[in-house]
Amino acid sequence: ARTMIMPPRMGSGTSAPGAGPDIHNQTAVDVRRALSISLRTLLIGVPMLFAASFFDGTTTLHESLALGMLIPCIIALHQLHRAGHTEWVFAGIVSMLVVYGVAGVILFGSIRAPAALAFVCAVVVGGIFLAPRALVASVTVCVVAVGLLVHAEQAGWMKTPVYSISAVTWLIYVIVLAAVALNIFYARNVLNRALMRMREQRQQRHLAVAALSQSDDLFQSLFRNSPAALFITGTGAGSVKEVNQAFEQMFGLSREQMLGRANAQLNLWESETARTAYSAELAQKRRIVERRMRLKRSNGEVFDAIVSTELMSWRGTPNWFSVITDVSSETRASDALRASEQRMQAIFESSPLAVVVTNFDTRIIVDLNQRAAELMATSREEAIGQTIATYFSEGSEELNQRARAHLEIHRSIQDLPFSLPRRDDGERLHLSLSVSLFEEGGVRYAVTSAIDLTSEIEARQALEHSEALFSVAFRLSPIGMAITRIGDGRILDANEAAGRLLGCARDELLHLDSVSSGLWALEEERRQFLEMFAQSGRLTAYPRKTRTRAGEILDTLVYAERVELNGEACILAATLDVTQEKRQAEEIQALNASLEGRVKERTAQLEAANAELEAFSYSVSHDLRAPLRAIDGFTNLLVMDLKERLSEEERELVQRILANTRRMAQLIDDLLDLSRMGRAEFKRMDVDLSGMATEILMQLARAEPERQVAWQVQPMMRAPCDAGLVRILLENLLGNAWKFTGKRDEAKVKFATERQGDGSLCWVVEDNGAGFDMRYATHMYSAFARLHRMDEYEGTGIGLAIVRRILERHGGRIWAESTPGEGATFRFTLAPD
Repeated sequence: ARTMIMPPRMGSGTSAPGAGPDIHNQTAVDVRRALSISLRTLLIGVPMLFAASFFDGTTTLHESLALGMLIPCIIALHQLHRAGHTEWVFAGIVSMLVVYGVAGVILFGSIRAPAALAFVCAVVVGGIFLAPRALVASVTVCVVAVGLLVHAEQAGWMKTPVYSISAVTWLIYVIVLAAVALNIFYARNVLNRALMRMREQRQQRHLAVAALSQSDDLFQSLFRNSPAALFITGTGAGSVKEVNQAFEQMFGLSREQMLGRANAQLNLWESETARTAYSAELAQKRRIVERRMRLKRSNGEVFDAIVSTELMSWRGTPNWFSVITDVSSETRASDALRASEQRMQAIFESSPLAVVVTNFDTRIIVDLNQRAAELMATSREEAIGQTIATYFSEGSEELNQRARAHLEIHRSIQDLPFSLPRRDDGERLHLSLSVSLFEEGGVRYAVTSAIDLTSEIEARQALEHSEALFSVAFRLSPIGMAITRIGDGRILDANEAAGRLLGCARDELLHLDSVSSGLWALEEERRQFLEMFAQSGRLTAYPRKTRTRAGEILDTLVYAERVELNGEACILAATLDVTQEKRQAEEIQALNASLEGRVKERTAQLEAANAELEAFSYSVSHDLRAPLRAIDGFTNLLVMDLKERLSEEERELVQRILANTRRMAQLIDDLLDLSRMGRAEFKRMDVDLSGMATEILMQLARAEPERQVAWQVQPMMRAPCDAGLVRILLENLLGNAWKFTGKRDEAKVKFATERQGDGSLCWVVEDNGAGFDMRYATHMYSAFARLHRMDEYEGTGIGLAIVRRILERHGGRIWAESTPGEGATFRFTLAPD
């Protein structure tokens, strides 16, 4: 009875086994209705008792307060009931009755107080509306509470009761008995209605079983005869319990071969991994609808299928019910359709024709290919959604109206000429349009394909212009020109210059035969000309002897080109009279022969001069050095012999003699170096200028260790040059920079590269030494040129002359910038500018 009256969760909609879902739902509704009436009864009766207690002389203040405290409790229970917490309401009522009974007995002073009836009500409510455990708990609590109260009364722990009777006592009994009666009445009604519904459910179940038997026969018939492949497998090992004929035909297996075997053993899946993943997902979700899979027939053929599986009850147990549809034909058709669409799209995109699809009624562009986008000077994304008038508007409205009217009737237009300016650059386009009208989904579309004839028309116009220009150039050319038919050699056209060349009027040449007319002075030349022309169709500067109409033989050069004229092969020939030039060439050749003799004579003279220079160099090197060595040697002997007898002045004179001999020897060496610069072997190679300059500056520093010179060389400087000559160049330039900074306390020397204004590279030697006056800059590269006195700085004045000679050998140049007292900067290049 408790199960029917109180479902596990009142109002949750769950059903007890063996009962229909409506039994519990309706029972819960009846219980909530009974509870609502009970609570309303308490909401009316308890306030009445509370009010009556103030007029009853036998009711104490504490008893009145106890009654008053029940009012908020009943209100709270009523709110819980409205919120749907029915079980909490019943538990609250039982608890409230127990507490009220205990409080009432204690305040009255005896177990015979009317409040003791609350224990009876608590047991009644708990027994009807709560679970058995709650009933046992409520009875136990009431028995223990009554026992403790009886013991307390016997022991005299409570106050002496007043046994006077009043109307309030009667009212209490009336309310309690009414509440009990109502609960019992509604409980009985609930039980009766639940029993009636159960009987109805049993009758319906008998009818359902009968219907199910008929339905099962119908299911078996539909299952076996269904055109879709159906099969049923168990939820455990997945053994096959039933398959239909469509399934047998689809996989090529008989029903007997499959029944009882596990799904995994049948090998119906292309991939075992896919089958495992499908089973795992099915176990989690309990249902999979229309999943595209790859399955395999018994002969190994793999096909596309759509599989749906759901957990359903069959013959009293849960089983997996699967439906398989073979979509391999649809897949092939879809693949073929997709391939066809791709081919059509490829043709559409790569078509040399400009194709535009527009909504015929709104003229909005729906699609276009790349050629159309180029023609319209836009992109496909920008054009779609725009009207066609956005790109082609000027002068097109009237044509558009005529074309639309024609399409309405004939559905197509072929080769419609159309010319208009393009939107972006105003270039005039010449198009040939073909338009087709079709309807799809109730919308009319126009497919326009355009052939751009702009290039052909412009080419035709250019050809006509070119032909006009050619005609003018042909007529007015000062070079003799003629067009001759190859077949018979007849002259079809010629200009005035050709007539002047041959000594006759132009009209006399027309229709002459170039063979029989004697224009070729040598028949062998004509034969060779035709053979060579037949091979290449073109000849350039072919030498020919041409006979004029007066019989004069001219030296000419012929430039010939094969051309087509009115479908006939012809020769367009331009003939240059080079008779005078050939005579001049012969004269020049004779003059050249004379000049070659002169050159040979001058070369012999130069070789003799070089030999004399070599002899001079040898004489300077040996004959001039010998007297200098003798002067230096005898002077040193005199100093050694007379050093004690020489006065200071005599000793100084002797030192001057020795210094001048050394300077004379240095001058001889420098002159020899200068003379050898032009004859030395020259060989370019990749040279490390940074390493070479560093080595030279370190040698200068070791030679004068007492000097403090801050020198700087840019790293990684390389150049194609002659290593030996460039080393002499750097020794002179860096040596000069080192020498002319000798009077500086903080001397600085720098070697680096620098970009000139034209982007070319030059090398820079810079110092902060004595400098020089730029007025004398052009003279300092001459031999023996000096810009400083000998007593200021040593030197012979040959170094910069050697530098210039070396740079001339390299094709380079040198220039300088300086201010007296502020240093000098020398820039040079090692190759022609």
